[in-house]
Amino acid sequence: MTPPKFDTSLFLTINRFAERTPALHGFFLAVANYGIFVYFLLLLAGWLIARRKSLSYMAAMFWSSVGALIALGINQPIAHFFNEPRPYDVQHHILVLIKQANDSSFPSDHGVVIGAVTIGLFYVNRTLGYLSLFLGILIAFARVYTAAHYPLDLVAGFVLGGVVAYGGYKLTRSYLVRLFYLFLKTPLWPLFGSHPRQGKTP
Repeated sequence: MTPPKFDTSLFLTINRFAERTPALHGFFLAVANYGIFVYFLLLLAGWLIARRKSLSYMAAMFWSSVGALIALGINQPIAHFFNEPRPYDVQHHILVLIKQANDSSFPSDHGVVIGAVTIGLFYVNRTLGYLSLFLGILIAFARVYTAAHYPLDLVAGFVLGGVVAYGGYKLTRSYLVRLFYLFLKTPLWPLFGSHPRQGKTP
């Protein structure tokens, strides 16, 4: 697969910006490589907030993490089907900051995780949702800045992750709430909030 012309053009524009800003290379390389790990902290924060609200909110956060893994699994055959080369494999005379990989560029796994987690966080807490969205945009830009992806790779990944997270939650919400309510009656109940005798309801 060859990316659309507008996608390539936007990539080259960002790459030329990277060439002119060597002072930012270290920052964006760190964001591109390690920024995604902040989403583990966002998931934990979302779970702690959801735990104080209701089982429905906890179901949203639980599915957000599980949905991200499922979306990553779905993404693998999609990426294999499109088999889009990374920018550094086909674009000549560009600045490459990222360590080169041999997998497909489209859709982006980073985008998948960002999309899935962000949807769940918006349901639980809008502040966390906007923080996740802002960080996701920063990571997406960093991935393009370092020549790991074309912009559309990240957008496609975000959409895929978001659709799986939203659709899966709608389908599984009632089952997850019932499951978590059963957990409240076990020694694991502190993970899920107040014990049923203390008035915890779905």
